[in-house]
Amino acid sequence: MTPLLKALILQLFKEETKQQSALMLAHLLMVLSDQITLAETYEIPLLIPKDRRLLAIFTQLQLQPDLALTLADWAVKVGASSRTLSRLCAKEFDQSFSLWRQNIRLVLSLQLLEEQMAIQNIAMDLGYQSDSAYIYAFKALFMQTPNQYRKDNMATDLPLVMV
Repeated sequence: MTPLLKALILQLFKEETKQQSALMLAHLLMVLSDQITLAETYEIPLLIPKDRRLLAIFTQLQLQPDLALTLADWAVKVGASSRTLSRLCAKEFDQSFSLWRQNIRLVLSLQLLEEQMAIQNIAMDLGYQSDSAYIYAFKALFMQTPNQYRKDNMATDLPLVMV
């Protein structure tokens, strides 16, 4: 992942970015899309849903990634059936609901890694039962451990300045 691509992803999750105009967010997303196209081999695992029910789940998971709600719990909460949510995830993201939720947590962890939090604390904040479960999931998605990610990316990090 290039420093610019990483900075764009992290910028999209900052509170001040969420308060920007729709036009500003659209521009950021276009730049992100261009960077993903240029990266060729890197897939961003976090996809923002178009469906309002999945978007409600996405928004809540951004605020509370450690929520341990099941698919059935989410279905009741957003007014859909479990089967409908499963189909929506398959249609929008070509992955299961649980994998989509895990990818949200893992991408959110990138920002926590920036803050130099302990790996165990990050794991607990994201709702993992142990730090080893978090490390395993992180490595499966990003092909390196969280500590390797920190070593490789923290020294070359470029700040993103919003004008």
